[in-house]
Amino acid sequence: MQKRQAKGSNTENQFPRILFLLFLCMALLSAVGLDYMNWTRGKNSILFFTKTKPAPPDSGAPLEDIIRSRIADLGINPTKVKRFQESEQNFHLTIDLDPMDFERLSETLEQALVTGRASILKKEEYEEGAKRYVLWQVKGADDERLSLLFSFPTAEAPTEPEPASPGPQRKIAIIIDDMGYNRRSIDDAVAVNFPLTLAIIPFTPHARETAEIAHRNGLEVIMHLPLESVNENNSMNGIVLCGMEEPVVLSILNQDLDEVPYIRGVNNHMGSRATTDWTIMRIILERLKEKNLYFIDSMTTADSVAFKMARSLDVPSARRNVFLDVELNRDYILNQLKALFRHADRNGTAVGIGHPSEITLSVLKDHLQPLLKKHKSRLVFASEIVN
Repeated sequence: MQKRQAKGSNTENQFPRILFLLFLCMALLSAVGLDYMNWTRGKNSILFFTKTKPAPPDSGAPLEDIIRSRIADLGINPTKVKRFQESEQNFHLTIDLDPMDFERLSETLEQALVTGRASILKKEEYEEGAKRYVLWQVKGADDERLSLLFSFPTAEAPTEPEPASPGPQRKIAIIIDDMGYNRRSIDDAVAVNFPLTLAIIPFTPHARETAEIAHRNGLEVIMHLPLESVNENNSMNGIVLCGMEEPVVLSILNQDLDEVPYIRGVNNHMGSRATTDWTIMRIILERLKEKNLYFIDSMTTADSVAFKMARSLDVPSARRNVFLDVELNRDYILNQLKALFRHADRNGTAVGIGHPSEITLSVLKDHLQPLLKKHKSRLVFASEIVN
């Protein structure tokens, strides 16, 4: 009897322990179940690895944001960046740098553009005066386009050569483009009191008046012919576009010529696409030859065939050697003017192109006379340069 009582007592003592273990298992299973449900819903989980959703594909940051971010990272002064909007999706940035900053920026910026799903379509380099220019044509996401122009001093600014000993006087022509938009431009150009050649855009508000005043004051008039640009700014009145049929080109050209009286010649306004088109330039130059007009290639692209074709057709012609005012500050324009005279020292003639800004015309008025004297040169109309 005592043995059976001991057995029953032992079973009774174990029951609470079994009940505790049963509740503990149920609690653990509940916790695991709740953790699993969290995991399946993408929430934080203790026992299971959190499910991560793949990031949506990067649509690419705006080009300007990428560039300005790189500039800020390198500690470059943001005021050195200038912005020019051409259309909704096309604009220009110019960045004036030290040579060392350019090397640092160009290397990291190219990587940043690639990371931002952008591509550099074209790179061009050239030097004018004491400055070097590097142009990038960039395409971003959603077909965003940007022209990025770096400028920085050359490693060593060229020293002024001593003008050669007495001989034939060098000839320099300065063309002032984009005339016709306002009356003040022609008044300021006349006030320079030097033989400037004025390039007037047809169909501008003061085109005829500008030509009349220039003629009365003994200045030479040429027509600034609008031609198609690679930058898609091609909606202006009187523009010749690639792909136009010959009768259409001639009709537009004749209307343009009629809009500007007293012209002696023509140079191109824009035209970075059209001047590379042999067909378009042949049509234009043959008509200019018929009308005894000369042609100046403004060289808005290094790929221009206009000057070469003009020579082959025996059209009196020349091409631009120096742009005077890519940057509108006095020091830059004066340096470019000096570069124009150095070019004439080496080659006998030089053609410079500027614009009717108050700064440009003021520099010409103040500095032409001493430079002409120093270099034993003569300022002439463009008609005296062409051959």
